[in-house]
Amino acid sequence: MKLAPLLLFLLIAIPIFSSYPFMEAKEKVSCVLVYYNQEPIPPEILRTHDWIIVDPDNPYVKPGSGKAKLIAYISVGEIEEYRSYFDEIKKYAIGYNPVWGAYVADVRNPEYRNFLIERVARSIVERGFDGFFLDTLDSYKLVADGNERSFVDALADFVIKLKQKYPDKLIVINRGFEIFDSVKDYIDGFLFEDLFWGLDENLNYVPVSDEERAYYLEKLKHISEKVPVIVVDYVDPKDVEKRIKVMKAIIELGFVPYIADKELSEIGVNPCTAGISRGPEVIIYFDPRYGSNWIRNPEEYKEYLSSVFDKYNVNYRIVDADSLANILSAGERAILVPTSDVLPDKVWDGTEGSLIVRWLRGGGTIVWTGDWEFYYIGHEGWIEHRDGIEEVPFGRRVTSDKAVQVRVTEVGKKYIPSLKEFESMRPFIARDMLLEAYASSDGAFDPAAMKVGEGTFIKVASSTDSLGFLYVAELILNKFYGLGVKLSSEPRVSFCGIVYILPSKASSPKWQREYGDRTYFYVKENLSKYKGLIDEDLKVISSAGYNFIILVIPLDDEPTFLRNLELMDELARERGLGILYAIFPKEKYGREWDYLSKGSSVNSALLKLMNFLSNLKSTQGIAVWYGWEGRRFDPSEIREFYLSLPERMRSIYWVWLDDAYVLEAVKAGLPEDTPVVTELYDPLELALYSGAFKRQIVVTGVWNADSSASWLGRMREKLGLGASGRIVGVWIFDDTNDGFGEKYRAYINGELSSPITIERIGDALAIPSFSVGSDVDLKIVRKHFPDALISNGGVIVVGGPLSNRYSSIKWVKFTRDSMIVNGTEYKSSWGKVDYCLVKLSDKRVYVMGTHRFGTEACLMVLPEVKQLNYAIAQWMDRNGNGIVDRDEIKVLRGG
Repeated sequence: MKLAPLLLFLLIAIPIFSSYPFMEAKEKVSCVLVYYNQEPIPPEILRTHDWIIVDPDNPYVKPGSGKAKLIAYISVGEIEEYRSYFDEIKKYAIGYNPVWGAYVADVRNPEYRNFLIERVARSIVERGFDGFFLDTLDSYKLVADGNERSFVDALADFVIKLKQKYPDKLIVINRGFEIFDSVKDYIDGFLFEDLFWGLDENLNYVPVSDEERAYYLEKLKHISEKVPVIVVDYVDPKDVEKRIKVMKAIIELGFVPYIADKELSEIGVNPCTAGISRGPEVIIYFDPRYGSNWIRNPEEYKEYLSSVFDKYNVNYRIVDADSLANILSAGERAILVPTSDVLPDKVWDGTEGSLIVRWLRGGGTIVWTGDWEFYYIGHEGWIEHRDGIEEVPFGRRVTSDKAVQVRVTEVGKKYIPSLKEFESMRPFIARDMLLEAYASSDGAFDPAAMKVGEGTFIKVASSTDSLGFLYVAELILNKFYGLGVKLSSEPRVSFCGIVYILPSKASSPKWQREYGDRTYFYVKENLSKYKGLIDEDLKVISSAGYNFIILVIPLDDEPTFLRNLELMDELARERGLGILYAIFPKEKYGREWDYLSKGSSVNSALLKLMNFLSNLKSTQGIAVWYGWEGRRFDPSEIREFYLSLPERMRSIYWVWLDDAYVLEAVKAGLPEDTPVVTELYDPLELALYSGAFKRQIVVTGVWNADSSASWLGRMREKLGLGASGRIVGVWIFDDTNDGFGEKYRAYINGELSSPITIERIGDALAIPSFSVGSDVDLKIVRKHFPDALISNGGVIVVGGPLSNRYSSIKWVKFTRDSMIVNGTEYKSSWGKVDYCLVKLSDKRVYVMGTHRFGTEACLMVLPEVKQLNYAIAQWMDRNGNGIVDRDEIKVLRGG
């Protein structure tokens, strides 16, 4: 599928899952657009598609301008004259392809492959693209004469090194059968053309022979076991019936279809563009006029279902009570998902003649979560219950009010893979009406499906504290759409802090009682009296693997307060912890929100405190509270405040949003690039808003855990709903006896757990954070990781023990010109030869060289050794320029 300058575009609908062995796919994909035209991408495409494969030289393409991830085209096997870098690489040409008017490249030449990685791919990454589409992988066949193996090995080496260099970027290859087995763990999709219909040499539409198809089918089925296979066939656009038929044939084989015209100049046929639904229509009922009971926020439930269904191309619509009544009256067959556990009087009046009862018994399907089904009638502004009405739709009592612990069944594991054992408050007990049980216990069933007349009623997790919203979405995607999707995941957390307010052994309600807030401990008390107790707590926090503490403080300027903050800075620095200050302005200097008004007394006091904090060595960020009941959320004033800050402060500023204001921020259009700390405690809010902003710290907690192990399990379950890969803040280290009345403490019975999971070097690169001990090392880090976070508690500790106080590995020693690892000595020569070590130990990655050249060398190869736990590398200045170049670095050992 060679890219030509005048080609237009095609659409490809495909679910794709990352297969790189050390990178979990961040999201599953439904629709991909391949767009080669030098024109703007239609906004509706950016909104609705997940991936768009583009020509990176298209001046109208702007990464990050919509939902879609942009994947850039790279011609690997051919050199195109119209590229800006043609003159630099034409020397690698060893043949010519007259069909496309391009030169065949000598992919065996390591300099050429390095150019593609370091120049072409790097430029693509720096411009914000999300991956690479690799074309012309088989062009070497035009020039190879008995030495094909050397080309194949070189191409495989290129793909592997490309993924190692840019492990977070997607890779889709066009054909490349010969290299597939070598690169299958490093690519995310495989494209193939002409399975049923193709083009002859005169560009006529022709059928593919049975023999040729059988030959490729065997290969493609093998490939599809590892990665999704996209099949592109060419059928005359006038023959719509044939195009649909071919598409369905490809689907039946388990491949992803796209039916194109011969010039790839029109939007072709696939399940998205053909308007063919992969499953039944889903009706989401949402109408806040009629109330809710256990479902606390129907609007967020509706938003969550919409976001999931959009992602997976589910055929759905959202309706209010009036529209729902019309749908049920018309007898439309659909799956009804109420986002409230109270049905409106428009469709439910407590009798058998109710619209919803007749619709259900006539063949409808309802998927329900929340309180007792049919228990309430919703009227505008009030809710009614009448004795026994919950039995009417079923003809008898089918639900118990006795809570029971239910265990997941095999069919439950299949259709609701995130489902875990839980306490059902309203389980089904009518075994004779049961169709399927997804979890059960001794004659009680929940989630479960029941037969009601000709219809089906599915109860999902009837609990006041459940993940019903998640289970409903998974059930629909997997049972009715056959997608095999799990919406939760094992969270990957590599940078994590914890809120710290009062010392655990000196917690008292005094500050809350006398000053209205426990944070006044830092203003009114002399912390030097508590120095030992605070240090004990910080030692526990550091030993558990946390990277920073979140210090919640009021806005003040009393000398005692400032001295206390200097002491906290000193103690945190000693324990290798950074500090994120969370300033809640309070009202000492005026109304809290007046800090947003330049020149006000509150604004002046805040800027003075922020300046003071920015000069403390442990400070990694300063967050300021925003959000007040009854006051309009205004993103422009947050932006104006940010721009009013001195440049030095902008880099460490965050806006702090309580959970009540996160939804308001999203609705009001707070820009995605705003640095935001979001408090999110409700599982639904975590699932919905953990990824709302590009720079986001997700603060959450676990209520009233009885042990550290229980706390960790529940915390990881919550983070797995959407916070994986984010900076995480835990609320709170200890809140026992602090007068505030909460029970979120993570420090339980003298034990503290951390959700951090760093199992390989690469885990530390998910959110690059560095602990740096010298200006030289800081300069090197900024050179190669310009956007990285610098903190005492950085996961990647740079420099040896002489330059970085936090760097120490027992079996590694340094002399002036030697690095000694487990007794093996590696001798360096200043500016000529240097050695370095990368080592994962105790949730930190240590990068240290004998000299600065070695340290830089190991920083440069970090992305390439990310699947390892340690590596030793050598740098040798072969060109004599005194600069560490990538081709001068050799990884000697690793494991």
